[in-house]
Amino acid sequence: RAMGRFEDADLALGKAMRIAQATGNQETSAGAELLVSLGQLEHARGNTEKAEQYFNRALELTRRSVGARSPEAASILSDLSSIRSWRDDLDAAESAAREALSIYRETVNEYHPDRVMAGSMLARVLSLRGRANEAIELYEHAMDAQRLLYGESSTRVGETMSELATVRASQGQLAEAER
Repeated sequence: RAMGRFEDADLALGKAMRIAQATGNQETSAGAELLVSLGQLEHARGNTEKAEQYFNRALELTRRSVGARSPEAASILSDLSSIRSWRDDLDAAESAAREALSIYRETVNEYHPDRVMAGSMLARVLSLRGRANEAIELYEHAMDAQRLLYGESSTRVGETMSELATVRASQGQLAEAER
């Protein structure tokens, strides 16, 4: 069933890419959006190498057409951070996550969902790198923001709470992890 959805997505994105090429839009922000969609599709398939190629190309186009320090560029950097952490390239994952969060801090408010998600992504990477104190601080901020954005009982708050508890437990902070 999932394979059918991937094939449908492939067909639709292939058609969209051909239209973009025919109309000269493949080198624009619209072309970058198509590349992001292709990257997300490859990520869902587990093809992280190909996904990263699409995201890198999309980032290049976005920086050129929309701006290097735009929320659109930050979004792609977040995608790249995720891909790179999947590939266990934690240096590159951290770099992309830090750049994404830096851009979001300049361009959107503190409680913008994408900025909050970028903070969580950086926390996840820092946790994987064994930098628990930095991760805990970012997770706590993300959880506070998510409570305001989505409510106390949202799945996002629950997921962040679980990640925060895991990091705290890994540091022997069992009482805090149980909260």
